[in-house]
Amino acid sequence: MRGALDVVDTGRTSFGAMFSRIPWGQALLAGLIMWVATTIGFVLCIIPGIIVLFLLYYTNYAVLEGRSATDALGASFTFVKDHLGENLLLMLVAIGLSILAICTCGIGFLVVTPVMSIATAYTWRVLQGRPAA
Repeated sequence: MRGALDVVDTGRTSFGAMFSRIPWGQALLAGLIMWVATTIGFVLCIIPGIIVLFLLYYTNYAVLEGRSATDALGASFTFVKDHLGENLLLMLVAIGLSILAICTCGIGFLVVTPVMSIATAYTWRVLQGRPAA
């Protein structure tokens, strides 16, 4: 994600930059909270788990901006809620590309994964009204 944000911000990245400037403690805490919330959602039924995943999708991007884990969860929820149509469209594109990648016996994921990572970072930046490279 750090690399995708660097590409969106500056137009380039490097391997070393992908692992720098990451608040590991907050990222791990946010991941743990998301895992618990998603697990509870899937235990209740499949649909609540999918909704939780969708609403908290941008949590790690918010953590990379220096927010605490709990603030990042709230920021992701608010961001998805405020831009629901755009995020649903991005999710549908991701599902479609994933289906195409599966049809290539998984080899297509070599292209789909970085493309969707940059598309998600671009969506995060642009829908916040921030410039992208």
